[in-house]
Amino acid sequence: GSDQGLAYFDGHAFTTIDFPTENEFDKEIVRLYEDPQGAVWFCSLLPGLRMLANGKVRHFTEANGLGKGRLSDIVQMPTGDLLVSSFQD
Repeated sequence: GSDQGLAYFDGHAFTTIDFPTENEFDKEIVRLYEDPQGAVWFCSLLPGLRMLANGKVRHFTEANGLGKGRLSDIVQMPTGDLLVSSFQD
């Protein structure tokens, strides 16, 4: 993650993953987590959680059951469930 969005290195070059954003703060990635299936979960300076899998980015918000506020961490439990921590300014 970076302040320019999500990028990956394939051993030779960096490639930036483009995804829809509401504003530039959404490109400032603050936490990344790759699950055992290879999906990359990430959060930015704005509320919500995104998942990159099979070349597509999905966005999860309060409408999907996330709490209010910005996310600060992502971990996976032994059960496979993801835990995310959030805070409000």
